[in-house]
Amino acid sequence: MPPSGYINGNHIKVTSNSIEELGYDDPSVGPGVVGDGMQLAGDTAPASGGGFTYCYSLSGPASAWQQVALVFIAWPQSNVWGDGEIDFMWAGDQSGVANWDIVEADGCTSTCQVLAQGTYPSAAPGTGDHTVSVLWKAGSGDSFYVDGQYVTTVPTSTVGTPRGSEVPVMQMQDMCQCSSASASSPLTASLYWIATYAAS
Repeated sequence: MPPSGYINGNHIKVTSNSIEELGYDDPSVGPGVVGDGMQLAGDTAPASGGGFTYCYSLSGPASAWQQVALVFIAWPQSNVWGDGEIDFMWAGDQSGVANWDIVEADGCTSTCQVLAQGTYPSAAPGTGDHTVSVLWKAGSGDSFYVDGQYVTTVPTSTVGTPRGSEVPVMQMQDMCQCSSASASSPLTASLYWIATYAAS
């Protein structure tokens, strides 16, 4: 499932305990639900081995998210797409669609390759706080955890190794550019904290 949808800086809100990304119909930007993305450029993890844990919550129920995905990204500090992007994608509650996908880590070419996918291993994502962890190590690959539960490891032979330091990103995307939510009742992803790791 390739990245899709529109984002706009006006869809970010800072509260007393979180940073919120708001998704809603915004015809001035594009069709479907317009979301946003945030990059914490001052927080880096090394290419040789590191990772991030994101603590977040979503407005529910999950079915209300339609085709809108929340994507957790380890993004190259160089801002060069092919230098080692790692995506871990939570998607909506659509029938027949995986709760999460891991997409190609070395930058997509004409399409993005899905390297692994599966269902959410705990309570509905629209209920309560959750954590997602993305960890990588040269020679081993990229490992993923949800709510402290191991999900999978995609080996280095499949995903490669980042070429430089990575920064954490959380982005909301309407995968079909056809979903709907009003500005008065937006889809909301709240980010509470991020932990950054460096592997020895």
